[in-house]
Amino acid sequence: MDAFFTMLSNVLIFIALAIPGYILAKTGLVCDKESTPLSRILIYVGVPFMVASNLIDITFDSHALQIVLLSIVIGILYTIACYFFSKPATSYIKDLKTQGVARFEIFAGNNGFLGIPLAAAVFSDMPLVVTGVIIVNLINNVSMYTIGIYSISGDKKNISLKKLVSNPCLIGFAVGLILNFTNVSSVLPQVSDYLSRSQAIVTPISMIIIGIKLGSIKLSSIFKNKNMYIVSLYKLILVPFIISTILLTLKIWLNVPNELVLGMFVAFAMPSASLATTFADNFGGDSKSAAIFTIGTTILSVLTIPALYYLLMLII
Repeated sequence: MDAFFTMLSNVLIFIALAIPGYILAKTGLVCDKESTPLSRILIYVGVPFMVASNLIDITFDSHALQIVLLSIVIGILYTIACYFFSKPATSYIKDLKTQGVARFEIFAGNNGFLGIPLAAAVFSDMPLVVTGVIIVNLINNVSMYTIGIYSISGDKKNISLKKLVSNPCLIGFAVGLILNFTNVSSVLPQVSDYLSRSQAIVTPISMIIIGIKLGSIKLSSIFKNKNMYIVSLYKLILVPFIISTILLTLKIWLNVPNELVLGMFVAFAMPSASLATTFADNFGGDSKSAAIFTIGTTILSVLTIPALYYLLMLII
């Protein structure tokens, strides 16, 4: 049970960090829209600094390259498979806008705000686990800004290649690689310290934002929504179970590293991406359902992540 309580304690700490935001929203001191500046700080400062910080000191030997390449392949195959699978999985939803949001929420995970910080906290002594999550997050970002926007809006004209190329996470990844390959940290160790201090804002700010979102919506509307449970079933249970089963099979046959298995578990066990609400607002989607699905999967993930992690560790 040690694995279960290790993951549970970390998840609960993350949830506890959301309490101030929840209280601020419930007391009316902060409204939902006032979380936007915090989101921008997180997207444009915190997450890219975290990505660069986790890449700067990694030794890219054959072992690391194996995990990076396999993470890329898995991330791409997952995105393609999940996108096409999500259509029949949500076909029972008659409203096309709600269906589009549900499809987005099934294949897009909250790795930028939750997955990467959680992996860094739980696997602080295994940086390649965090690297795997970062790789999947990059691919997930590409999918969100392309097929994700198309799923929500139903119009290919809304796909922005400019936003895709200028994605902060992608920039952070490129900067991290440059700093790594030029061995900057050995000459100027202050750079690593600077990145480490800057990335520390990610976890508290991301959870405060989630707390504000929670406090801005009636919890009863979340748990009365049957579509939220369907989305949660796919996103929180079926997807990580299938991915983990495939990787454990490959571990037996091809001896894939444990870091890859753990990294992919974290990447695909996360709740739905919080960008769903932003995209729905901007591209004429069902923003109410987007908020319900995102917050609902986040609440339920408190139980599903530790439980599935415990089962995974029993096998590993």
